[in-house]
Amino acid sequence: RAVAGAAFDLDGIRYVEQGTGHIYHINLSTGEETLVSGTTIPHTTQATFSQDSSMVAITSRESSGNTTVVGTIVTNEVTGGFTEGITLPAGAREIAFGDATGTVNYLLTTNSGSASYAYNLNKKTSAQLFAIPLRDVHVLWGSPAYVYTTPTAFQNGYLYKISGNELVYTTGSGSGLVAFRYSDGVVSTKTDGGKLVTTAQTYSGIETPQAFSFIPEKCVANPNQNSFAFCGVSNSRNTEVFPDDWYKGKLSYSDALWYMDITTGAATPLSDFKTESGREIDVIQIGTNTEGTFIWFVNKNDNALWMFDTTL
Repeated sequence: RAVAGAAFDLDGIRYVEQGTGHIYHINLSTGEETLVSGTTIPHTTQATFSQDSSMVAITSRESSGNTTVVGTIVTNEVTGGFTEGITLPAGAREIAFGDATGTVNYLLTTNSGSASYAYNLNKKTSAQLFAIPLRDVHVLWGSPAYVYTTPTAFQNGYLYKISGNELVYTTGSGSGLVAFRYSDGVVSTKTDGGKLVTTAQTYSGIETPQAFSFIPEKCVANPNQNSFAFCGVSNSRNTEVFPDDWYKGKLSYSDALWYMDITTGAATPLSDFKTESGREIDVIQIGTNTEGTFIWFVNKNDNALWMFDTTL
């Protein structure tokens, strides 16, 4: 099945099927696959689970614009499971579950820029987190939160830290700038002098050059080891327009899995996907379990779900 999003749970992995919004579970001990939620959400394209996999945000693409349903996964062995929740306001994007239990964060475009909100599914209340005078931004949620302008090779991008409702300039600008959040700060990749340059910056301002570029859709922080991340990395980024051609789908990467020590800038190879699987794997989503021992990822080429065991 084509996968919209996934997450590990107690004894396996859950994933949302593209097109239907149905949720399945794979038991990693037995290999058995079961239907967890049969609630149909037509035109599902993307899904994000809460940290404990009990809640999910499912986005469907409609002609009038994207719609996102956020809800609790209710299991019932007799009648079958279902997803019970609410629909976020029209135009909600940059959707991610917050640190507080049962909350989901999202961004809305306003007349004066953008505003972010946290919705509490248990209390059914919404609270504004910040409002900024920029519209075309991506959010790196956390405390503090960061935003970076929508990346393109044809104009300079900027990275800001959110302080109240103020934007604090964080790093030097550069074309095609993308950013990734980790426990101690933020990593940015940009084009400088015709070359991709990646630098990590801690909250205290210490900068460390990185061996490889960090595309946020291809990287996940290790929750069990601060300042480390798993990333899908390709060495073929030489002639393309970065990052436009990849986001547009004009090209595909053949990734390998690397383990990044962001504090030192060192990188350790874990797997050459093509050599080990016999397939070209272009990572578009990636996640890990709470111990940082298992990694799931989705192949952009066919939206298939894969898993990697770091303990073998």
